[in-house]
Amino acid sequence: MIEKLSYDGFNSDMLQLCEKVVQKQGLAISRLTAILLKAKKDCSKWDKDSQKSWDDAVSEIAQAFEKDELTGEQKELLLAFLHCGFDNHTLRELYAGLARDTFSLYHNPIGLTEAIGIRDPQTTVVTIQKRWDVMAQIKMGVACFDKAFGCGVIVAVDDLANEVTIQMARKRVMNLQNFLDNAIIIESGSPLSNLLNHKGIGKYATPDAFVKTMLECLISAQDLPKNIIKKIVVPTIMTEANYTAMIDGKGVQLTATGKDGDGAQGKDGTRWDTSRSIAELVDRLKDTSNLAVENPNLDNIEGIFENASTREDQADFFAQAVAMIEKDGNFSVPLIKKLETLGAEAPVWNNDALFLEVSDKVPGKLAPFWFRVSYEIKGVEYLLDRTMRLPYRLWSHVEKVLNLIENGKIMLADRVYTAFENGKVNADIYFWLWKNAPESAQRTKYMSDSYLLFKTLHVEVRGSYLKSQRTLHKLLVDDEKFQRTVMDQGDPDAIRSLVRCVKHQPLLDVGECQALLVKIVRCYPESIREVEERGKAPARKAVGKITSIYSYEVAKLELDDIINVEIPENVAAIEHARGLGDLRENSEFKFAKERQALLNKQRNELETKLGETRSTNFRKAKVHGVIIPGSMIEVKYLKNDKKETFYLLGRMDGVPEENKISYETPLGKVLMGHKVNDKLEMPSGDHAMIQKVEKLPEEMLKLLESVPVKK
Repeated sequence: MIEKLSYDGFNSDMLQLCEKVVQKQGLAISRLTAILLKAKKDCSKWDKDSQKSWDDAVSEIAQAFEKDELTGEQKELLLAFLHCGFDNHTLRELYAGLARDTFSLYHNPIGLTEAIGIRDPQTTVVTIQKRWDVMAQIKMGVACFDKAFGCGVIVAVDDLANEVTIQMARKRVMNLQNFLDNAIIIESGSPLSNLLNHKGIGKYATPDAFVKTMLECLISAQDLPKNIIKKIVVPTIMTEANYTAMIDGKGVQLTATGKDGDGAQGKDGTRWDTSRSIAELVDRLKDTSNLAVENPNLDNIEGIFENASTREDQADFFAQAVAMIEKDGNFSVPLIKKLETLGAEAPVWNNDALFLEVSDKVPGKLAPFWFRVSYEIKGVEYLLDRTMRLPYRLWSHVEKVLNLIENGKIMLADRVYTAFENGKVNADIYFWLWKNAPESAQRTKYMSDSYLLFKTLHVEVRGSYLKSQRTLHKLLVDDEKFQRTVMDQGDPDAIRSLVRCVKHQPLLDVGECQALLVKIVRCYPESIREVEERGKAPARKAVGKITSIYSYEVAKLELDDIINVEIPENVAAIEHARGLGDLRENSEFKFAKERQALLNKQRNELETKLGETRSTNFRKAKVHGVIIPGSMIEVKYLKNDKKETFYLLGRMDGVPEENKISYETPLGKVLMGHKVNDKLEMPSGDHAMIQKVEKLPEEMLKLLESVPVKK
């Protein structure tokens, strides 16, 4: 099919293919993606009629995509649209969503889209595509070049402050957009990267071949400067005289110090134990088959670890280096002794969030060795506690460490059971319980707790934690063995609990609810009475992210105040503090920088919420006996007949002390979709019955639809 289509313009075959993409037929999406990737270099040569036809077709595809949760194939096609220069408002919104998904480890999506310029109408789509390509290469340890400052290595990426830190002759911090526009990335693992890291680079037939190969290693949003290769390699790798001789074709052989025969680094200047920084140590260890060297300079390595252990921005390099040396084994004993004295203060082991983040990034082959060192430094209780918050994919590596301990797996299972007993579980813990926990009465008890299962699946997660959440959801909907386990192999109470959750918890869509109820009856025909007696599952459709007009406007005023008042005041405070002297002992500067981080965090959170939330007038809510946002609900607690009234509102409207509840809270999620006389279990564990479901009182409606005035 692809071979028969023209790449030079737009014809009837192309139109037919685009229509099939809109209709989601067969392999249409992958075929169109392949065509555009082949044609992207020639897009600028299309005539006006072809370009207009393409724009119309792509616009129709974008409008179809806008309604869906994008698949992997659709995302690949969107990226092809970006590289071919297609641009309209709908595409920009899709590009923004694709950026959040592609760069999910960058936890500041608003700052990311601003830096790339996706929503800025003044930024061309060509610029966006080039910045995107640079962004895709940003990670710690990657080499880069700056016209003003020369070669450097990325040592930190601060997604809160939107800053990239590069280690050059001295450390330099750049705003993310400034970095995207001005830095020239040297692609990791490329011939030029190998050359800069003193690895063998092979031979080139002509000087032109050398320059051409090296230019292909560079990624930049701007046109490359003249003689860029010379500026990068001179004097870092060779003298100017040697470079000139080579370019003049005088046969100068280009060499770089490589590995010697026993797998250790060769000349003293390139041995792993003579590294000058933790980043350089990691890079050299990656290319060392073993660490056996004559008279190893362990004092130097201990000094590097001592310095890196105190630095949060070097925690990733620190963990990788520790794991690689532990993996080799030759120097792990003296290293562990040194690290034992550092462990008490090292942020990577004393800041839980940092430990989890670093552990998530450690390469899979090194993960068991990183956890082994963590166990040896901090002990088994430390490792067990942190495992409860790690993504499931890392649990097997922890288990390899625990296998060295008597009853290690039982200890991990006991910790999982404790988490279930306390109700503090996540999808990763649930998934381990399902896949790996030993058969026991406790396992059966927790697997058959439908309320806890649905509560766990309600929690919003991202990054590496998404996989277990999605898999657990799929098991609930599709896997008969899992469903039978949740129903405790036919226990009436367990069946009843699952049926109630399916019908009344706002987790599954209508199709999933109906399909799962059918499967429950197929597994256990006796459950049909429970299914039919309580009626059909509430016809719920996704609420979307909504809030009242009042709360939406309040958030806009708060954001405006942060941007136009508090941030400028903070910038002035930082500049004032800089003038007070030594920054290391300057408390005013430290306070101002902490305030800057807090303001940036608040700004990002507000921008994200406002960007994904729409305001709504709850006066228009159609409350017909079923609880939806905009309802007043009266419940009666069954244990004491006490009555309580709640007001179910939008995501920014919660005032718990006034019983104004956001539909996103645990209580809000429990109430959603219920009707009068339904019984339910409150998040507190109390059982209650719905007494009334009515519209909100007039006084509250007036407040929620009012517009606050800026003071």
